[in-house]
Amino acid sequence: MDTFSNYFFEGGFGLERETLRIDKNGRLAQTSHPFDDPHLQRDFCENQLEIITGVNDSVKNAIEELAEWDLTARKKLADSSEKLHVYSNPPYFSDASEIPVAYSGKKIRQSGGILKGMPKRTGEQNKAFEEALKNILNKSPKGDIIRM
Repeated sequence: MDTFSNYFFEGGFGLERETLRIDKNGRLAQTSHPFDDPHLQRDFCENQLEIITGVNDSVKNAIEELAEWDLTARKKLADSSEKLHVYSNPPYFSDASEIPVAYSGKKIRQSGGILKGMPKRTGEQNKAFEEALKNILNKSPKGDIIRM
């Protein structure tokens, strides 16, 4: 057993952290995605931020790289009075119009699993966020949706 456990810390390690950008009032940011870097991406909504590390030779190095990208993002967002939302539940929003769908040119980005495999989370706010997102994506013209 000891021999097998040694392999847990060998190999390549990468991390991804997903969060939302919020404005100075703690509401979902309504600005366009401000980053042009493969380590700072968005997925299904414009105010989402995915911080993505490269492949590292240790867990420690992956965590350190994630911290560096997090700091880079926070510094840039501070210029526009935005912050990263720290909780897993989305911040307050009044309706689906506050969830800007991510655009890539003229096309809407939609992860293939977002509508089909979206997990059922606890809490009314997450359910409302999921339902609002589903409604927005389902109303989009079929030709404009990119399935990934």
